[in-house]
Parts: sequence; structure tokens; C-alpha cells
Amino acid sequence: MGYPSFVSTTWETSFDRLRPTAATLLRLCAFLAPDPIPDGMFESQKEAMAGACELLRSETGQEDGADSIQEALAELESCSLISRQEATFTVKQAVQEVLQSRIPPERLTDWTEASLKIVNGFAPLQANDVRTWPVWNGLRPHAERVVLLADKEGLTGPTSELMSRLGNYLKTRGLYTDAEPLLRRALAIAEASFGSEHPDVAIHLNNLAVLLRDTNRLSEAEPLLRRVLAIDEASFGSEHPKIAIRLNNLARLLQDTNRFSEAEPLMRRVLAIDEASFGSEHPEVAMDLNNLAQLLKDTNRLSEAEPLIRRALAIYEASFGSEHPQVAVSLNHLATLLQDTNRLSEAEPLVRRALDIEETSFGSDHPRVATSLNNLAQLLKATNRLSEAEPLMRRALDIDEASFGSEHPKVAITLSNLATLLQDTNRLSEAEPLMWRALSIDEASLGEHPNVAIRLNHLADWFQGTNRHSEAEPLMRRALDIDEASFGSQHPEVAIHLNNLATLLQATNRLSEAEPLMRRAVEIFERSLGPDHPNTKIVQENLSALSEEIALGASNRPR
Repeated sequence: MGYPSFVSTTWETSFDRLRPTAATLLRLCAFLAPDPIPDGMFESQKEAMAGACELLRSETGQEDGADSIQEALAELESCSLISRQEATFTVKQAVQEVLQSRIPPERLTDWTEASLKIVNGFAPLQANDVRTWPVWNGLRPHAERVVLLADKEGLTGPTSELMSRLGNYLKTRGLYTDAEPLLRRALAIAEASFGSEHPDVAIHLNNLAVLLRDTNRLSEAEPLLRRVLAIDEASFGSEHPKIAIRLNNLARLLQDTNRFSEAEPLMRRVLAIDEASFGSEHPEVAMDLNNLAQLLKDTNRLSEAEPLIRRALAIYEASFGSEHPQVAVSLNHLATLLQDTNRLSEAEPLVRRALDIEETSFGSDHPRVATSLNNLAQLLKATNRLSEAEPLMRRALDIDEASFGSEHPKVAITLSNLATLLQDTNRLSEAEPLMWRALSIDEASLGEHPNVAIRLNHLADWFQGTNRHSEAEPLMRRALDIDEASFGSQHPEVAIHLNNLATLLQATNRLSEAEPLMRRAVEIFERSLGPDHPNTKIVQENLSALSEEIALGASNRPR
């Protein structure tokens, strides 16, 4: 190993003098990363530690000293084998290598598995809950190392389970390229262990499909979601609540790809399954009502959506009480609908109530609070109270940066919102660096994603506002290309880009280029959203004005 022989000899002498609990703990650390190790990982896993102590006793014949973890750590520190910090300790990589070299080859798999059980038992289940991230942040290097060693030893469970949890944590952190190979490997292990039609395989397929959807690879995600649905229908029957979850995931993807007519019957089937399974007043039913209402909103059926959202809100209040976080979710949904129907005075108290509930439930620095702050700021902006909106957006940005890190896609959204407000208050030089930063974050995290198209549009709008049309145009064309590739050529988002590009061409007197783009935008809106949708009417008015301008120009040309 390259260490002086007297160093290895000194360490080995120290190892041989350790009491059983300390020796076991140190042996387990040989399979972890040379990063700070949380004390609580061993203290919380008493059963797994007992199994590891028994493993050492069967190897050495030592009697169990039954020391506590803190006593074992104190012994290791007194021998200079670890360095202790507050609630953590570190083991030198050199010590780890010497320890591994002393393990009998026939025992290596057993000790790898023992370490894997310790880490897996300590890893939080809800990796998408930011309140678990302080644990995950410290655990990540150890989880990465132990799953690598466990996979090398051919261990299947709980290797795939820990890989999956670690992958979901990384995905939620926006670290998609780190998460994907873990999720794919977890799926491969599960398929090899259980066969391709096992319910556990469906779970791993679903995790991977969600990542593909989040990174805009919708055509790759869809067959996985359909396969998940088929596996679970074969396993549980077509009316099981699990089927409702799978149908809902598929329906959301269909929404993302503008296939509303395919998504709606799936959502209605979800609602029927959950009402039959849980009764009409269950929180799962409320969630289904909210999802269906969102689809109805997207297809401009606001009058159909509103009673569903109000019914969902009533269910949550009856189930959990008026101050529960799920109540806040429905309040935000209802407030957004009221805002869309220009009932801003009705929407504002709902958003403020949602914010109060979430601050009480999660504390003032939780990302859920940041979301409500953003919602309230957007409403204040819509009522021209920009000076009230700005500090809320800045507070939301501080929360998201502290929660997710400075390079997370959620931070990009908040940066973009703040930049737009600064632009509206004519602080263009302050807005521009925020817009570029938001674009950079999303490009790094997501690649050619619809969120990147949104950022490009904001920047293009900024360039137009500063009369730099030649710089705005390539950004608009790139945004259009991204959304056509993402959603297809008949999606409303594509129509928005077409209208924006046509407006820019009109401003630079290229009327003959602008008109076919705007006509195409009108056709898409009419087909997708209907002739009475506000977006359709706006673009129809734009086209009418453009046609008049073209006609006027033609009549003024010399004959």
C-alpha cells in the first residue's frame, strides 16, 4: 500500500487491542468514504450493529463487550484511529485501506453487506423532502461508495433500494446526470433479481421515467410509464389504488405533450378508482380532483375546473383541519384560477392564508414557503403593487438558494421571476445578469428543455425592450426550435413563440415574414384551446392589426 511498515505495524497493534464494539465500528468504516461520518448512523442502527458485532465475534472469538457507540468512538479517538468533530468523525483513508487488507477474502462480502445495511437503514426514505437533506448531504459520499462496493460483490438487496433512494435524492437536487446511472443500475439489479414483470421492477421503472420526464425526454419516458402500468395491472388488478397512481403519471406526461384528449379519460378513471377504493371524501380523491381541474384549466374550461378545486379544498379541510399544508396547496390552486378569471381581490386572501399555513407548518425558510411567496408576489405584480412584490421575490430567492443550492432549476425560476419584475420597473441593467444566470442554470441542469425556452424568451424580451432586435431574434428562434422538438408543432407553447417572433419581425418591418407565423399561431390556438380562449383572441387581434398594416403598406406603394 505504500505506507512505511512501522506505520502499518503500529495501526495493526492498535486494531488488535480494540474492544469488540470499537473494532466492529472501525471495520464497517473501511467500506465508507474518507469523509465525515455521522455518529447517528451507527447509533440509530442497533440491530444492524449487533449483527456486525456477531460477525466479528465469529471471526475472532472475542467476547462481546457491549459498549455503547459513544464509548466505542471515545476508544477509537484515544487510539488516534479517528478524528472527532461535532456529531461526526473521520477515518483516514490509509487506515481504511489497512483495515480492508486485514479482512479475510472469504469474509469480504459479509462485511460489505453489513456496511450496506447500516447505510441503507440510516438513509431517509423521503429523499424529495428537503427536511431530510441535511442527513442526505452528509450521507451521500458513503452511500455512493458502499453501493459501488456492494454491486461489485454481487449483492442485490438492499443495493438496488439504496441506489434508488440515492438517485431520487440527486434527482430532486437537480443533479440529473449523477442520478440517472444509479436509477438505471437499480432497475437492472431489480430485473435480474425478480424478473421483468415484478412490482418492485415497476417502482424502479417509474423512478427512471420521472427523471426522463423531468429532463424533457418524454418519448423515452412514455413507454416506461406504460410498462409500469401494465406490470401493476397484472399484479394488482385494474381497479387497485396503485393503478390510479400509474394512470395519473401517464396522464401528466400526455398533458405535457399536448394530448389532452388522451389524458382526460385517464384522469377521470383515476378519480373513479380512488372514489371506489377510499370513498368520495378521501384526500386521495381531493388530489385527483386537483389534477383533473388543472387539465380543465389548460383546456380553458375554467368554469368546470373551479367546482373541482373547491370540492378538493373542502375534502382537505374536513380530513386534516383548516391549517394543514394540503389545504394550502388547494388554496393556491383556487387562487391561481381566480387570478386567471381576473378575480384578483378574491385570490389575494387565499394566497396569504396559504402562506400563513405553510410558514406555521414548515417554518419560515422552507421551499414550500418560497413557492407561496412567489405566488403572492405574482398576484401583487398583477395588481401593479411592484414595490410590495419585490421583497417577497427576494426572500423566495434566498430560501431556494439556501434549500437547493445556487445552481438548482428552482433557483432559476425565482431568478427569472425577479428579473421580470425588475424589467417591469425599468431596472434593465439589474435584470439582465439575473436572466443570464437563470438561463445558465437551466442549460447546465436540463439541456434543451422547455424551461430553457422560457429563459430564452425572457432574454429576447429584454433585448427588444432595449431596442436590440438583432440579438433578440436568434434567441426567439432557438426557443421555438426547443418547444417544437419537445411538444410537437401543434402545442400552445409553440404558438406563443410563433406570435412573439412574428411581433419582433413586425417591429423590424418584415411584415411578409411575420404574417404566416402569426396565422400559424392563431390556427394552433384555435385547434388546441378553442376560439374563445384569451390567448386565441389576443393573437387574432395581433393578426388583424398586422393584416391592416400590410394592406395599408400595399395601398401606399406607388403605382
